[in-house]
Amino acid sequence: MLHNFKPKEEKKKEFDDEEDEVEERPLYLADFLGKLVNNPARSDVTFLVSKGEKKESFHGHRIILAAASKIFEAMLYPLKGSDGERPKVTLPMTISIADTEPEVFKLLLQCVYTDNVEIDPAFLGTLINISHKYQIEKLQLACSEFMEKDVNTENALELFEMAPALLGDDEFGLPFIRDNSDDVLQTEAFLKLSPARLKYLLADEGLGCEESTLFVALKKWVDNYVAKHGEDLKGTETEKKKTVFKDYLPLIRFPTMDLEDIATHVAPTGLLDEKQMLQLYQFCALRTDEEKEKFTIDFNTHKRSGQKKKVKKEGQKT
Repeated sequence: MLHNFKPKEEKKKEFDDEEDEVEERPLYLADFLGKLVNNPARSDVTFLVSKGEKKESFHGHRIILAAASKIFEAMLYPLKGSDGERPKVTLPMTISIADTEPEVFKLLLQCVYTDNVEIDPAFLGTLINISHKYQIEKLQLACSEFMEKDVNTENALELFEMAPALLGDDEFGLPFIRDNSDDVLQTEAFLKLSPARLKYLLADEGLGCEESTLFVALKKWVDNYVAKHGEDLKGTETEKKKTVFKDYLPLIRFPTMDLEDIATHVAPTGLLDEKQMLQLYQFCALRTDEEKEKFTIDFNTHKRSGQKKKVKKEGQKT
């Protein structure tokens, strides 16, 4: 029997090699589950999905759906009663789902079974809504990644506006907006931002445009807002604009502008009172950073990190 003996080192190496082989083996579980999408084989639930005149039925498997979503679990496995027993259900179950595009529900099932989904841009908003409704995080992530790939100058702010409601993400699109703020602020989408999203944007530290550019864009937004909602505001046209501006002015870092920008873009608007304008002129006259740090002024005196980054990038030698 001695000829079959192997040293411990050899045995360990052989075992490690076997482990490596197991780890490198591809997994095909998603492929197997993919064959069950809308497959009546061993199905124990049928969904009757409708939207208007569109109607379609889909086969499902309770255990797979319940494992993927707490919402599906509650739908398909009734809670225990006061006696500690679950109500008996008749299989296969039939569940009606109204006001849902059949095509969208099919994509939802595809994602649940395979962790993968081919997103149709025409159904993007609906897909995001249904992913939240049934708490399918993988589908939410897929929609978010799809949106990120499609971000451009024209739609960046539209996606930024929709993202909190659709994705639950307040900062979606911000990296692109920060790097392209000069161009993005010139789009029609900026004028359509809601007050809440505008505030969030103005408060962002990473915006790369000059502060004067941001102020000019804000002025256009306020002009547009008053033109559309002026009937709900009191006072003259100028008073209405001042009322709207009031909530946003603290977010503009006026002291980071140079004297020419203040004189050209800020002073003529009359939005700042005499005290604030005097503070700005005095601040601009200060020469050292130490003097500026000690100076008392109503506005944030620090450049945004995005502006510093842009200045450094533009100042680099090529």
